[in-house]
Amino acid sequence: MTDTVGYGIAALALLVAIFAGWHTYRRLEFSNPLFYAVGVLQIVLIVLLVGS
Repeated sequence: MTDTVGYGIAALALLVAIFAGWHTYRRLEFSNPLFYAVGVLQIVLIVLLVGS
C-alpha cells in the first residue's frame, strides 16, 4: 500500500466520522446518506484487504 492510498483512506474515514458526529450532534436519525457513506468506506476497506 502506498502512502497516497493510505492517506486517502484515512481522509475518507475521517470525513465519514465527521459526518456521523454531525448527525449525533444534531440528534438526527441514521439517514440514507450516512448509511451510504459508511457503506462506501466499508467497500473501500474490503477492496484494500483483498487487494493486499
